[in-house]
Amino acid sequence: MTDIWNENGKYLVRVDGDWIAGTVAEHLQQVALQSLRISDRALHYVAGNPDGHIVTEIDLNGITSIDSSGYSILALWLRHLEKHGFYPVAIHDDVTFIRRINA
Repeated sequence: MTDIWNENGKYLVRVDGDWIAGTVAEHLQQVALQSLRISDRALHYVAGNPDGHIVTEIDLNGITSIDSSGYSILALWLRHLEKHGFYPVAIHDDVTFIRRINA
């Protein structure tokens, strides 16, 4: 995972690799660390922009393979970000991919 912060309140996370049962533990750790980074940026951003909010774009085009475990982890992460007010937007060239995560 790589991330890019935009000073206008936009946080882009690029997700890549295999999101299958054998890599779930690794990805859970990455998701947790990325969530902490987003939260940290949000605190600093909102301190200077009380009316602003963070938009988190999750670019999923770098995923090379995924199974039900991977879809579940990504869906939980997006719900977590939404619950905490980070306005997640999943991005993927295949609309079916996005629908499966949002299901």
